[in-house]
Amino acid sequence: MKKRKRIIVVSACSVLMLQPLLNVYATESTNEATMSTEIEKSFEVDETGEINQQSISDSSIVEQEMESIKSEQISLTESTGSASEESLDESHTVLDDSQKTEESATIESTTETIIPELKSDEEYIFPSGRSDLNNMQAFSASLAIPHVSATDTNLPKKSFIDISSHNGYISVENFKIIKSYGVDGVVVKLTEATSYQNPYAKDQIKNALAAGMKVSVYHYSWFKTKDQAKKEADYFAAMANSLGLPKDTLMVNDIEEPKIAEGNNHTQNSLEFEQRLNELGFMNVNHYVGMHWITSGKIDSNILGNRKLWVAAYPYVLSTTQRYTEYGAWQWSSQMTFPNVPGIFDISSDYHQNFINQLVIEDEKITDFQEFNYAMIKKNVPLWQLDNQEVSSIGNTQNLLNQTLKINSLRRDSNQTLYYLLETNTGDLLGYVKANDVEGTNNAYGEYKKYNKYVTIQSGNYDIWQNFNWQKRSHSANYQGQLLQARGYYDHFNGTRYLTLYDQAGKWVGYLDVAATKLSSNGGGGKYHAYNKYVTIQSGNYDIWQNFDWQKRSHSANYQGQLLQARGYYDHFNGTRYLTIYDKNGKWIGYINATATKLSSNGGGGKYRAYNKYVTIQSPNYDIWQNFDWQKRSHSANYHGQLLQARGYYDHFNGTRYLTIYDKNGKWVGYINATATKLSSNGGGGKYHAYNKYVTIQSGNYDIWQNFDWQKRSHSSKYQRKTVLARGYYDHFNGARYLSLYENNGHWIGYINETGTKLGPEVKEKMAEVQQLLNQQYYSANYGIYVMSLIDGSVAQKHGSKIFHAASTGKLPALYYTQKMISDKKLNGETLYLYTDSINTMSNSYMRGGAGILQGQSFGKKYSLNTIMNWTAKYSDNQGANFLGYYGANKYDTTMKQEISAIMKRNWTNPFYVSAKDNAFMMQAIYHQGGKLITDLSNTVYDQQRIPKYIPVQVAHKIGDLNSLAHDAAIIYAEQPYILVVMTENGVGYEVISQLSKQIYDRLK
Repeated sequence: MKKRKRIIVVSACSVLMLQPLLNVYATESTNEATMSTEIEKSFEVDETGEINQQSISDSSIVEQEMESIKSEQISLTESTGSASEESLDESHTVLDDSQKTEESATIESTTETIIPELKSDEEYIFPSGRSDLNNMQAFSASLAIPHVSATDTNLPKKSFIDISSHNGYISVENFKIIKSYGVDGVVVKLTEATSYQNPYAKDQIKNALAAGMKVSVYHYSWFKTKDQAKKEADYFAAMANSLGLPKDTLMVNDIEEPKIAEGNNHTQNSLEFEQRLNELGFMNVNHYVGMHWITSGKIDSNILGNRKLWVAAYPYVLSTTQRYTEYGAWQWSSQMTFPNVPGIFDISSDYHQNFINQLVIEDEKITDFQEFNYAMIKKNVPLWQLDNQEVSSIGNTQNLLNQTLKINSLRRDSNQTLYYLLETNTGDLLGYVKANDVEGTNNAYGEYKKYNKYVTIQSGNYDIWQNFNWQKRSHSANYQGQLLQARGYYDHFNGTRYLTLYDQAGKWVGYLDVAATKLSSNGGGGKYHAYNKYVTIQSGNYDIWQNFDWQKRSHSANYQGQLLQARGYYDHFNGTRYLTIYDKNGKWIGYINATATKLSSNGGGGKYRAYNKYVTIQSPNYDIWQNFDWQKRSHSANYHGQLLQARGYYDHFNGTRYLTIYDKNGKWVGYINATATKLSSNGGGGKYHAYNKYVTIQSGNYDIWQNFDWQKRSHSSKYQRKTVLARGYYDHFNGARYLSLYENNGHWIGYINETGTKLGPEVKEKMAEVQQLLNQQYYSANYGIYVMSLIDGSVAQKHGSKIFHAASTGKLPALYYTQKMISDKKLNGETLYLYTDSINTMSNSYMRGGAGILQGQSFGKKYSLNTIMNWTAKYSDNQGANFLGYYGANKYDTTMKQEISAIMKRNWTNPFYVSAKDNAFMMQAIYHQGGKLITDLSNTVYDQQRIPKYIPVQVAHKIGDLNSLAHDAAIIYAEQPYILVVMTENGVGYEVISQLSKQIYDRLK
């Protein structure tokens, strides 16, 4: 007896159900009792991924198959010639190869293989339920469709394969073997839902590309809503980006999961998925779907676009016939094998080169077959004549734009460029166009085009169609006179434009010849209603329309907060009320959604706006109003010349601004025309009073103001314990006195409440006492003394301009300039620089040796500017000063010398000769510059001698010694800080300098 094969169609069952079936079909001698025991239970995977155990005694497919086997006695008569008893049960869900495991192999039994004679969709089996998220996967459709080998010749085109994690790692060599059989592309699964990523995807893509194949990718979809579709598109795109895939990669939406099949708008959800990918930069999107999703209406191919659809339908009997050529591609088997390549593959034909690299050329000749019956003319392109493959121009398609024309035949020129011969619906031949210049289709009705216009049905003599197979849906008489929405249209090959119409409830009416309609003059606006109300534009997120064809006129952001007049409104077809609005000059603004506005509660008064300004009533000739019904409250003559607070205002529709004003006691005065007032130039500050006294900032808890609109300028904590000049004050409307403060360099600090300050003695008076001291006790020519207030710049000095050898005070310019470069971020204080003897040989270098510790270090080491600046200040390091001069001061270049000259107010060329006055100016610059240098100069090994010795506050200083010279230049941080520079010669001792310093401190502290 010949071996027989039984075809089984299996619903989504667990692998655990398969073994009993294998046992059933393994032998003819299996008894009924054994079978009933072995198939007693099955397992089903629910939507959560959990496995539910259930009895299958009444309804399982397995039991039905067992009963069928028993009734047939596991054999069929060879003479029947029919498989009617084995006809496929249409109620079964037919599955594809979800796991491509060994369990999906064809089940052998003792019965003969009998293929039923099936028609239409029953000739095929369809993919279903191949999710990676279920713990237990479904049976493969391979139980019912034949295995095919790449070596078979009686097959459709083998254009490309698709793979997932179930195919595992595929080497470059194996991809090359696959490619050698004419397979030019591979579609790799990347993701599923928003929680699964193919762990093999990266290597699969890399190796396929290395083998010279075109790579596309797909996502297994679970979305039921547009929002879910967006999230899954984001997830898909994120992985594509992470793998570095280019933006022109073909991205495929695999929509096949049976658990979401019913009750969802798969077409619109898939469109949302595609549009989201487009937004993310992936413009090349197709959709994979079983043909039964299209034929059952779950997917509208007209909306998604036939050319973008990759359809799956697996024939039981294979041949070279190319089916479903109206679509972009056809997956015709899930059971393809390749010699010497492990595993089973899905295989597809590509009809539009979406999935493959180029046209297949065999024997140096291109074999054409006509993919399309019609061409859609979307742009003006040349029309050609072909004569023995020679091309000549005969015109263009300008007068054919937007038409759908028949493709009469195909031709190629001598360069193998493909041409279509175009034919009209009257049979006239128009000429050839390049295939790439038009868009091919197999639909006589052409391409769907968005329209979104509103039309009135003006004729009652037209049929309304269900489809373009001319199935009648309704009649125009049922809608005559009604306003309907034409969301789109088709330019049919028969020369007619058909509108796709919807009623006000969004229900589809059908397709209607445009000749039966009249375009609405105001879109879906409907009837005008008078209104004459005042509204405020409260949202800045609405378009303002020119008409109801949605021609944009303006935007609500341009009028946000403004009061406008709504003279009328339209209750639109879409359910929205649109106001027709005008500005205060009577100029029409446009139509706006009423939800963007708020009805004014006070007529034309409009919206209240906080103001909090101060005004003086300058005119006595204005009424003051109680409300905007023009009830009089008072008169401006009663407040003429007074300062009042305008807490808010209304920009009235009549073009006038009305202030709502209050007196000094907070009592409301009323509404007054703003032209009767004058805005205070300093808010509520009132009149300025000269003062010119020095005050100390004693509190760190006060804001310092830029103006009396309370714009913050600074804070008292920045100036706490500093003495500054109060040049004037204002007695404010709020009852407080505000001082106008200045630093000693004339820089304005701002306004501060007087209670945050303390009045201090005059610095000039104190400095006069210091000058008297110097005149009486320190008049010798051995001294050069310069005292400068950092409060008001007042000076006391004796021989201050006398030039001395600077000794180590000559290091101040290099210290200052290095800190400046660091503070200006032109140098990094922590960058390491090489210590070499070059620093000692440049112009203006100090001698080797002398004070400091750098001289004891070996050349070749590296030090930061911050470190050397600290050593130079702390130890008066000679080599350190040279280091700073070399790296920090750029070898005392011209720019540096100009900077120091500007500070000293003379031409400075070297650091070795200065006056006390020069050093005072350097210390003043260091004081104002700030930075780490102040800290370094305040912590030296010389702090118990000369100027700091008897001073109880912070002193930042730089000493200098050379032979009989003894110098010190210091910043004394007293309550009223000052600078003291003492330069001496001929053996004046340190203690003399210390005593002088204490005497000056006692007078200036």
